[in-house]
Amino acid sequence: MTRILLASVMLLIYSTGAMAQSRPNVILIIADDISYDDLGCTGNVSIKTPNIDRLASEGMRFSNAFVTSSSCSPSRISIITSRYPHNTGAAELHTPAPVHLPFFPALLKQAGYYTAQLGKWHEGPATKKAFDTLISSAELIGEGGEEQWISLLRNRPKDKPFFFWLSPADAHRAWQPHSLTAPNKEW
Repeated sequence: MTRILLASVMLLIYSTGAMAQSRPNVILIIADDISYDDLGCTGNVSIKTPNIDRLASEGMRFSNAFVTSSSCSPSRISIITSRYPHNTGAAELHTPAPVHLPFFPALLKQAGYYTAQLGKWHEGPATKKAFDTLISSAELIGEGGEEQWISLLRNRPKDKPFFFWLSPADAHRAWQPHSLTAPNKEW
């Protein structure tokens, strides 16, 4: 089933490229430890999130999504492989993704996309091959690493569509106002 789904996604990407001169850019932002109503675009009137609200209003928004695991690495490995944790070989926290699994960013890369992952990675060394650029939490600049997002956007290859997997490290830093505490080191 996974191969059929991935093949369908790749067919869509190839057909979109054939029908139009440009293929869509994709940005996946994974934010740890927030609830569905923690953003302005989802109804919170106390927390101000103007940039995320704008992305939500101008882009595609998934409002009916579920996690396959409440733990970080099994959930991320499920996303990158489109498999449930019990089927990945990495169902437990801090278990790296096995080398033999297909990773959807690698398929995008094969289809001509520039792929990048910035921030909390937590998937293990096998997924590095799926990305042209990978900057883990240990290498981030700033509180959550978002300062590098703009640099990545400006310095990417302009002749390719892009896929960015952006994952701020904010949920795993000391919560002091304007703290520059280094995030936890990852694999």
